Amino acid sequence: NESNNDNGIDDDEIDNVENNDSDAHLSAFLSEEVAKLKAENDALSNRCACLEAQNILVASQQLDFLSRAIAWILSLLSYFIFVKILWNVYPALVGCMTQHTAATLSMIHVFSLSSDYQCNEYICGAIEVIRYILMSPVTMSAFKYVLATLPYVHNKFFQGLTHRRFEVFAVAFIMIVRVKLTRARIRLFIGDSDSNEKKKSSWRGDGDDDNEQNGYKTSAYGESVDEDAIWDANYEISARFMYASVIRLRGLWTKSAQYISSRADVMPVPYIRELGKLMDEAPETPWEDVQKTLSKCKGLLENLDNIDKRPIASASIGQVHVANLKTTGEKVVVKVQHPSARATMTDDFVSLKIISRIVTLLEPEFEFFEILMREWAVEAKKELDFDFELSNLEAALTSVDSMTASLPSGSMSTDATPKSVSPLSFRVEIPRPYHELSNKDVLVMSFCEGRRVDDLESLKEWNLPRVAVMNAVTKVYAHMMYVTDIFNGDPHPGNIFIRPGTGIKGEDHGFTVVVLDWGLAKRLPEEKRIAFCQLTYAAATLDFGLMLDAVDTMGMKMKREDVGEDMQGTRFLLRDMAPRKIARKRIKAKRKNDVKLFKSRKKGERLPMSSKGYPGELFFFFRTNELLHGL
Repeated sequence: NESNNDNGIDDDEIDNVENNDSDAHLSAFLSEEVAKLKAENDALSNRCACLEAQNILVASQQLDFLSRAIAWILSLLSYFIFVKILWNVYPALVGCMTQHTAATLSMIHVFSLSSDYQCNEYICGAIEVIRYILMSPVTMSAFKYVLATLPYVHNKFFQGLTHRRFEVFAVAFIMIVRVKLTRARIRLFIGDSDSNEKKKSSWRGDGDDDNEQNGYKTSAYGESVDEDAIWDANYEISARFMYASVIRLRGLWTKSAQYISSRADVMPVPYIRELGKLMDEAPETPWEDVQKTLSKCKGLLENLDNIDKRPIASASIGQVHVANLKTTGEKVVVKVQHPSARATMTDDFVSLKIISRIVTLLEPEFEFFEILMREWAVEAKKELDFDFELSNLEAALTSVDSMTASLPSGSMSTDATPKSVSPLSFRVEIPRPYHELSNKDVLVMSFCEGRRVDDLESLKEWNLPRVAVMNAVTKVYAHMMYVTDIFNGDPHPGNIFIRPGTGIKGEDHGFTVVVLDWGLAKRLPEEKRIAFCQLTYAAATLDFGLMLDAVDTMGMKMKREDVGEDMQGTRFLLRDMAPRKIARKRIKAKRKNDVKLFKSRKKGERLPMSSKGYPGELFFFFRTNELLHGL
């Protein structure tokens, strides 16, 4: 201290230097420890994520194995019942056949003896040998075993459809059971949502903040869980199980999965993520089988060049290959139907008919479900004949031309939005079909450039506002649904492409909307089209009288008179678009309210209209509307 004082340094300054050195060492030490803790936390997070993914995948694989096992058990059980019936009925069948055979041979024998020529001993001997062979135990046993192999032969000949039907019902059974088990878990760990407040003291303690932190409910088992967490766990496993099942079953269920994955406003994220892979990545048909189908189309292979053996997309009914026309070199796409599509889709509609019939028997009020499924079956079966799609494409081209017929520039423009997005010009493009190169299994169309409408990175790269793109898409569908007589009934993201530019000279900005896949399209009679226009306008303007006129024109038969509730329901069906979280919140609230009303009413008064009074066109009108909501 003396030396420091001699040098003119104060004690306070020495203390400050020591404190600064201490703080620097402490800060460095803490930074080092924080870095270690962060690294350990990242490692633990990665490990937990891997374990969680493994648990989810193992659970989904177990469900897949269980569904296969149930299907095999059902197949073997039905085969055992068939054999059992055959073995019990067979003696009577054999006796009847023996009597008829003996009587026939006797008549032949008598006829030959009574005729002008005598039956020589060779013919009589042959008759006796035939009688002996047919009536011998060895022949009868062989015939019995041949009949026993018929189910196996039928299953092999019809591409395994008999066993596949059992697989469909097994998957449906597991999905239903999982939903019921999830609800049971919620009742066990969370309790009845309607009486949570009443049960807090007896079930979760006295309802203090310690038992209800961050929105979680502490059950009698001491675990902090909430209802959403339980459902999310179920969704993660069920979505992967459903994806694996659809990949295996294909057919109609691929199309159903595409619809589910398109409803982002309703369905949980895991279903959107997993089933969204099926939009254009369904199982492919090998090139050898594709080539056989192409060779059956007269003159096709002679007029095409550079056919790509790998499809650019594969869906439930067919897959698409790129090629060039030999004459002009124009790039075209060749849509080829899967060889098994017709058989599997037809069988799936039989399964769907059985399911809808069971629903109708259990709940007669829901007979409309069978009517709507029948309408879907009628229209979806047309997808199996590409001649229908060719006709739809021509009608769609006429519809699009009518949109811009009165516009000098040949393009339309989007509306200005509250977010200050300036109007953009846009054009609509529909693939152009080639009659002479197509048949019911093959469809050749012009190639349309673009990327999927839900490719947000591309939209960002092209500087196209999402709100403007959706405004254009809804304008296109509004014109088709309300102005012309045909609209595309399957507007999922895989069927709508976007590309920058309109292709019109003098327009440097804007974009093009490409609408693909016109197999599932609906043509409305003029009277029904106007009725749908009236219904939508009535809902927008709260015109109760016009709404009743529209309902009457559609052929709906109302069972009760509650115009206010009917208007509310119609406005909800035709509601404005909303972001996903808001949309799901609205739908959950609506469902909860509808369930309460449904339970409070007597049978026969639960639905606003007669089950037989639902027009089939209503299904496709609202299906298209709901798919656009999902988009």
